[in-house]
Amino acid sequence: APEQAGGSATTAVRIVYYNGTTTAGLSGAAEKAVKAAYGQAETMALKNATKSDYTTTLVVDLSGKHPQEAARIAALLNGVTGPLPAGEARPDGDLLIISGKP
Repeated sequence: APEQAGGSATTAVRIVYYNGTTTAGLSGAAEKAVKAAYGQAETMALKNATKSDYTTTLVVDLSGKHPQEAARIAALLNGVTGPLPAGEARPDGDLLIISGKP
């Protein structure tokens, strides 16, 4: 494997996308926006959230290791950062993005 230049190497951030609304394709649209802005974003899964009444997009730092990325992605998606909501399954990944719609 080729060596990466020191200092500029970014580790992949594993992201899970939940659609927290009844609008089809919202989590896919979020994934597209994140992928365009962050090449190191690795999609783990796209699925529907347990609840479908989210009015704001929520970015959860599941690993506790990516607060800056979570904040940047929340800003990109006009969302907020916060803890995993009660009732939602904790997925395997670094960040969870639950798409919401006002």
